[in-house]
Amino acid sequence: SIAAGAIALMLLWPQIIAQKEKFSLGIGRPIITGKTDTLSIVNSRYYSTDSKNQPFKMTAKLAEETEPGSRIIVLTEPKASVLLESGTWLAMESREGKLYQKDNLAVFTGFVHAFTNDGYELKTDEVTIDLSTHTLESRSATTGIFPEGTITSEGLKTTDKSDIIKFTGHAKLILVPNKNKR
Repeated sequence: SIAAGAIALMLLWPQIIAQKEKFSLGIGRPIITGKTDTLSIVNSRYYSTDSKNQPFKMTAKLAEETEPGSRIIVLTEPKASVLLESGTWLAMESREGKLYQKDNLAVFTGFVHAFTNDGYELKTDEVTIDLSTHTLESRSATTGIFPEGTITSEGLKTTDKSDIIKFTGHAKLILVPNKNKR
């Protein structure tokens, strides 16, 4: 019987190793550590579309409700991305944030970094995002980095009617000539 067990183990061993190397994702049961009335989600993911049917997603390492039923969610390391009608992909991340579900607003704070797939970047300390219209507003010092140069300002604002970013307050634009174009 020991010899039969050894032979069976030798025959099954490659399949056991192959199973360990495969990636699998299972849904587990939530672990409840105590009675609580507030909600908390680790590695939260939120997928939706806006009024223009543009898909977007928002993720966070941790999402915690501030008070029971408040519908205000504190986000740890939130990230958001949207595919715009123009085909541009826009992503944003920060250290912290809050989601105001009743107002359909998200506020990203603590080194906010936004970037697109075509080389444009924005850096600021706080951005308010209207999730219905994908409009952005910041009243913090902002730096815009793009292939042709940089711009610094006291804030920014976008509207749902265009892809134009308005840099607000005192602004400074530095253009760098492109050596490849003549």
